[in-house]
Amino acid sequence: MSAHLHPDDVTGDGTRQRETTRYARSPVDVLHLVVFAVVSLLLLTITVFSDRSIVSFEEDLVNLFDFVPSVVERILVGLLDVMLIGGIVLPLLGALALRRWRLAMYLAVANLLAAAVMFGLEQLLDDHDGSEVVNILAERAGLTSLTGSSVVPIAQVAASFAVLAPFVSRKWRRAGIGVLALVILLRILVSVRLPVDVFVAAPVGGAIGAAVLFAFGRPDRRPTTPAISEALADSGLDVAEVHRANVDARGSAPYFATTTDGTGLFVKILGSDQRAADLLFRAYRYLRLRNVGDQRPFSSLRRTIEHEALVSLYARDIGVTTPRLRGVVEVGDDSMLLAYDTIVGASVDALPDADITDEVMSAVWQQVAILRRHRIAHRDLRRANVFVDSEARAWLIDFGFSELAASDELLNADVAQLLASCAVVASAERVVRIAVSEIGAAAVASALPR
Repeated sequence: MSAHLHPDDVTGDGTRQRETTRYARSPVDVLHLVVFAVVSLLLLTITVFSDRSIVSFEEDLVNLFDFVPSVVERILVGLLDVMLIGGIVLPLLGALALRRWRLAMYLAVANLLAAAVMFGLEQLLDDHDGSEVVNILAERAGLTSLTGSSVVPIAQVAASFAVLAPFVSRKWRRAGIGVLALVILLRILVSVRLPVDVFVAAPVGGAIGAAVLFAFGRPDRRPTTPAISEALADSGLDVAEVHRANVDARGSAPYFATTTDGTGLFVKILGSDQRAADLLFRAYRYLRLRNVGDQRPFSSLRRTIEHEALVSLYARDIGVTTPRLRGVVEVGDDSMLLAYDTIVGASVDALPDADITDEVMSAVWQQVAILRRHRIAHRDLRRANVFVDSEARAWLIDFGFSELAASDELLNADVAQLLASCAVVASAERVVRIAVSEIGAAAVASALPR
């Protein structure tokens, strides 16, 4: 794996890096904001409109944790106060001490917003307190601590940790999740108010932190070109140069590379940004469209990359003309890359209309016929993903959305998409005639509902 330093890491001689950090808005923050906001709204709705059920649930929680002796409970109150104050103050002081002024501003804004929003929500929830539960809780050790009675600090801690996440390593992110979980547990143990407030505070704080990051930008942790070169070298691909590719590569960051022996490589990089964008796109398709055939997203970025590599290798093995896969490598903090041989040619969407001859379209549909025979659904058969070389051979690329053992519905969707895409640059009659000659009239007719 390549050594890709985070802007907050230290250099080899122990000094702090002073490189200018790039900041950018990320789909990751949009995804986090949507998830936290939906969870918060769901909990608020349940709390406000299900008073009796909530009271019963909270009473069960009280009884569950009622075994804690009063002396121990007082100690836990002190520990909770220390952890909440530390979770709010220490990150801000650390940012100031390290002269990370932008991070300090993020933390200050997140804390103020979280406090204001949670205070307002707390007033809303107060109107729906169950007196039975309040009385039970009030009898527990006579606790009246301000921190113990308010969940505003929990929202602030959650917001602070959400803001800190892209600035620190994975180890510290996991530690922050553990601290927040412990704070919530302690808050329930020593609660003098309705425990349901705690469950609302955490996602509200997370949503505030995500909103701040999206508004002002997070550190851009995409791998640099030296990191990409080093990662390729680690996989046995020694490259002489790497540069960004100005091509249509939806869902990935594309690069061109040249190996030391002169071989050209096309490198596509996927990271947390691309994965978050894919999840948001899937959610939109699920809500907006019907019967699109989307499968569940993979559990991790690694599984996504491995699936594309598998389909690409299988497609090439059964005779589909597609570039040879040269490597699958981790690069940077949370990214992976796929390296393919380059194609000496041009994508169909870049060809003049006059160059899209019957011979070219026949070659494209022949590739589709091979996919259909082996039940591979490409699922992104647009002209940008079809290349034509100097010998008029058609090449299919980008199997990132593809499915093996595909249903008839997905195979028909491929036909419909390619028909529509080609009809933009050629007459519909011509496109259908060539498609029928290569994959058969039945296959074309089955795509009509699409």
